[in-house]
Amino acid sequence: MIRTPTVEDAAAVAELLNARSRDLYGEADLSVESFSSWFQLSDLEMLVAEAPDGLQAYADFYPSEGVDWAWLDPRPRLDDPAAVEPLVEAFERRAAGLGRVALRAIVPESDAGLRALLERRGYTPIRFSFTMLAELDLEPAPPTFPSGLDVRVMKPGEERVVYDAQQESFADHRDFHPDSFESWRQWNLDRDGSRPDLWWLALDGDELAGLCLNRMDDSGALDHGYVHILGVRPPWRRRGLGEALLRHSFRDFWQRGCRRVSLDVDGENPTGAVRLYERVGMHVHRRRDTYEKQL
Repeated sequence: MIRTPTVEDAAAVAELLNARSRDLYGEADLSVESFSSWFQLSDLEMLVAEAPDGLQAYADFYPSEGVDWAWLDPRPRLDDPAAVEPLVEAFERRAAGLGRVALRAIVPESDAGLRALLERRGYTPIRFSFTMLAELDLEPAPPTFPSGLDVRVMKPGEERVVYDAQQESFADHRDFHPDSFESWRQWNLDRDGSRPDLWWLALDGDELAGLCLNRMDDSGALDHGYVHILGVRPPWRRRGLGEALLRHSFRDFWQRGCRRVSLDVDGENPTGAVRLYERVGMHVHRRRDTYEKQL
C-alpha cells in the first residue's frame, strides 16, 4: 500500500530510515524529533510503501522554487530496493503535473540497488556531494578574524538581513536559485530543532560580511554539531573569513560538548570549499550522487 505518512508515523519512519543508514554507514541518522519536524514543511511531500509487516520504503519530493526541476529523495530498505519504485513513479507524475521537465534523485554511493533501479528508469548521474566530518580530539584554538571584523550571534529582528546575505553568498554557485524569504524561514527557523543561538555573524561595521548558520545533527546525538550554511559575501572573500567562521563554530561546538562536527558540500564547489574543509581538519565521511531524469 502507498500512502502519505502522518506525524503519528514519525517513529516508524525514523526507524526505517535509521535501519537503512545503519546498513549503509553503521550509524543512525535521524531522531524521531528531527523527522517529526519535516511535517512542518508545507512544501515537502512524503510517501511511504507499507506491507503487512511494516514500512518498506520512504520517499519525499521537493518541487523547488523558480526552476524547471524538482528534488526526489528515495530511501528503500537495502534488501528490497524495488519497494520504492511505486513512490518514484508517483513523484515523477507529480513533477510532470507541476510542469517540471526534470527530476533529480539523491543516491548514496554504496546503495547499488537504488542506483540500478534509477538507472533502469532513465536516470543518469550529473554531480556528486560529500558529507565531511571533523572529529575534535582537543579544544580548537581561538580563530583569527580579518582585521576590522567582529563576530556575534544573530539577534532577533536580523532574520531578513541574514537571508539576504546568504542568498548573495550562494548566487554564483551552480544551479543556484533564490528561495523566497517565507520558504527560507520555514526551513531554517520556524520548525522544531532550529537553533538560531548557533548562528554566527561576521560584521564589518554595520555590514554583514559572512555567516555560519549551525544546528545540532539530525541524529539527535548531543555530541554531534552540524554546520548547515557557511557563506561569505563577495567583497569579503579571500581574506580567511570563511575559515575563521568555521574554526569559531568548531570551538563553540566543543564548548557545548560536541566532539564531532559535520557538513555537506557540493563535490565540485567552485569556491574551493572542499579544500577549505580539509584544511581545518575535516575528511570525506560519505559521498552521494545526484541523478537526473528528463520527464
